[in-house]
Amino acid sequence: MVKKKESLTNLFPVTKMVKIPVYSTIRYENGKLVGDIEGYVDTPIEWLQDDIKRKEH
Repeated sequence: MVKKKESLTNLFPVTKMVKIPVYSTIRYENGKLVGDIEGYVDTPIEWLQDDIKRKEH
């Protein structure tokens, strides 16, 4: 019987969390995107970097 891996293989370390605004009703007015901020979401800064930097960890 083969034992399955029980750990995730695509994890990366989180070094810093940042708050990203969550918008609702985004619209285009006078050449700009405008929206109402509903709240904020904590997101690892690594998610905002490009794929090349993320794979370097």
